[in-house]
Amino acid sequence: MRESRDVFHLAIPARDLDEALEFYVGKLGCHLARRYDDRITLDFFGDQVVCHRSGPEAIDPSPALYPRHFGVTFRDRDDFDRVLFLAVQRDLPFFATVQPRFKDSVEEHLTFVLRDPSNNLIEFKHYGDPRMIVLKGAGVMGAKGRWIAVGGVLAAAVVVSVGVAVEWRTTPPTPSPTVAATPATATASPAPPAPLTWVSTSEPLTVDGMARRYLLVRPATASKTPLPVVVLLHGRIVTPEFEEQRTGLPAVVGPAILVYPAGYQNSWNAGVCCAGAQAAGVDDVAFVTDVVHQVLATQHDAAGNRVFLVGFSNGGKMAFRLACAEPDLFDGVAVVGAVPLAPCAHPPALPFAEVAIDNDPLLTLTPAQPPKAVNGFPQASIEGEVATLRSANGCQGDGRTQVQGTVTTTRWTDCRTGKPVELDLYQGNAHVWPAGDATTPSAQQVIWNFFRSITEDHQ
Repeated sequence: MRESRDVFHLAIPARDLDEALEFYVGKLGCHLARRYDDRITLDFFGDQVVCHRSGPEAIDPSPALYPRHFGVTFRDRDDFDRVLFLAVQRDLPFFATVQPRFKDSVEEHLTFVLRDPSNNLIEFKHYGDPRMIVLKGAGVMGAKGRWIAVGGVLAAAVVVSVGVAVEWRTTPPTPSPTVAATPATATASPAPPAPLTWVSTSEPLTVDGMARRYLLVRPATASKTPLPVVVLLHGRIVTPEFEEQRTGLPAVVGPAILVYPAGYQNSWNAGVCCAGAQAAGVDDVAFVTDVVHQVLATQHDAAGNRVFLVGFSNGGKMAFRLACAEPDLFDGVAVVGAVPLAPCAHPPALPFAEVAIDNDPLLTLTPAQPPKAVNGFPQASIEGEVATLRSANGCQGDGRTQVQGTVTTTRWTDCRTGKPVELDLYQGNAHVWPAGDATTPSAQQVIWNFFRSITEDHQ
């Protein structure tokens, strides 16, 4: 049997070795082990991939994912997200953008597929349940979903990409977005509420003659009391379904109506960026505005006075643009990993939370640092943007600071408009949605705490 010192070996065709070297080493971050006239040997996430120079007859002009591809199944979600971030930032060609597969089953996983210059397809995966990948000393899943011990390794009854060998943690699987009922106590107390069941639907919408859609996630049963509405704008490349999984809102918000609009070509026209939406001049302000109006008109238990906007990365930049153009549409805004990429002549007074990572490679923290530009537009620093928000809301003083694990929250409530501003600053050096840990609240938790405090302040 394979031991940890062993590596997997794979040979693939390459029409040009310089192209292959640039893709795998220069962009994907693999290490070059050796180079010969006819091949290069790579350290591919701990295993060995050899690219052999090949003629046109060996290159598939129209590749299909099945039956042949290779890749990596990551043990940790953070590693999956880092490779996804790298692929987006370095404009690696996607064969399939990130999406969940086998949703709400034990085989559920996140996946995206890259295409190398020779049309080899590379899939990257992360399973919520570690039993779905190779695991020592367990068993295999039978046809009826039972696990059968086989003594050596566990091979799940799913297609698993070949790639890096990992020792998986035997932690419990990621919980599904269902809120469990509170167990009854020994004392005479009211019966616990029924478990909350969520349903998801993809809703069509036509804006300016363009067919668009949004993902609607809500409780299966209509509420007798109005429910808050949270609109979340996804990051570039990813889908609403992926963002719904990554951000994990159902697990923290309780009964609510969650709305995930789908960007044009998985991007948003946030001003001077990004990608297909910006290049096509798509009016995403009109689209998201129409989404909100349609949700309020069709979801009769939606609270029209509790509509909140959240955006991550490209979606966060779009959130800034929306807040400037339609300040009366939302009752609170939170952005993660973003500053505006469009000028706003009159910054609106809105309850606003800026969630950021102190050493995010795409942003600067303080105004003293050289600004990072996007398509020639100089971005404000995180602290500089918070100062702009505080000025718009008329906030005074240094704010109140609280530290929880690796996140420092500073909140300004002494504001002339009565609308608070908050900065939630995580420690780190990646451009990711902060997932939190045992001592650090996740981004979705701090955002919901902020929105909930707005509601409580106005009751």
